[in-house]
Amino acid sequence: MNRRSAGALLFAGGTVVAAVAVGSLGSRQAPEAYRRLDKPTWAPPAGVFGPTWTALYAAIGLVAMSVLAFVD
Repeated sequence: MNRRSAGALLFAGGTVVAAVAVGSLGSRQAPEAYRRLDKPTWAPPAGVFGPTWTALYAAIGLVAMSVLAFVD
């Protein structure tokens, strides 16, 4: 891994970690608020959201790293 790729990895990873940190601060009351919502019958269970968002943020970080490394 060259220096530019390492920088791209740190930037992409740091951006994703920062977004997760800010999102977690804003969603402390989310489980309770989600339970109170009037949801449609096709709404997924609440336990699916955590793993889904984790996978989504990981994918965003990987794509960002790939794009930054490709621009090299």
